[in-house]
Amino acid sequence: LYQKVANSRMTQFLLKSEELARRQQEEEIRRHSAPLHAEDKGLWKKMPLIPAPFGTGKLVRLGLAGNKEKASNVFLDFFKTFHFGLWGYQQRPYPAEKPFDIQQVVGSKFLEKRYLDFTLRGSTWYYKDRLGRTRGPCEVINLRTAWAAGIIDGNTFVWGDDMDEFAPIDAVYGLKQAIDTPDVRLAHSRNSHAAPHRAGHEPSQSQKGL
Repeated sequence: LYQKVANSRMTQFLLKSEELARRQQEEEIRRHSAPLHAEDKGLWKKMPLIPAPFGTGKLVRLGLAGNKEKASNVFLDFFKTFHFGLWGYQQRPYPAEKPFDIQQVVGSKFLEKRYLDFTLRGSTWYYKDRLGRTRGPCEVINLRTAWAAGIIDGNTFVWGDDMDEFAPIDAVYGLKQAIDTPDVRLAHSRNSHAAPHRAGHEPSQSQKGL
C-alpha cells in the first residue's frame, strides 16, 4: 500500500509542487538579499527571515527597494501615511506580503544620525534594572553615568517618550551612540576591574528594526 501511494500521480504531483515552492522561496530570498545602500549589507544579512502571511509556514525576507526610483516611491508612500497618522486618521497598514523597512530606503547611517540628534536634544528615558523594576525618569547624562558604572548595557530595556514599548538599548536607533561616548567607555573600562561581570554566556545581540 505504501509503494502504491508513493508511486501514485497525486503523490508525485504534491512532491513536485513542494519542490517548486522551495525553489521559488530560495529565488525570492536571493533577489531580496542586496540592499540599496552598501552600508546596510552587513546589517541586512543579520536580519532574520519573517513568517510568510496567511499561515503558509514559509519564511520570507522583508521587501527590498533595489533601486533609487523604487526607494523614492516607498519613502513618499510612507511619508504620506505618516502625516495621516499625525492628524488622527487611520493609517494604511503595510502590505502583508512584503513589508518594507524605511531604514533601507534612507540608509542606516542617515537614520542613526537623525535619531542621535533627536536624542541629544533632550529626551526622557526609563529603564529596567536587573530586578525588572522601572527606573526613571532620567536624561541621557544619567544613562551615561549608569553605563559607566556598569548598571546598564546594550541589553538593558529602555522606554522613551515616542516609543510604543520597552526595547533594548542596542535596538534603539542612535541611543547607544549618545550614551557610549569615548569618555564613558574610558570610565567603564576603569570600573570594570572593580566590578567584574559574572561568568556565563554572552547574551545575544539585539538587531535594529525588530
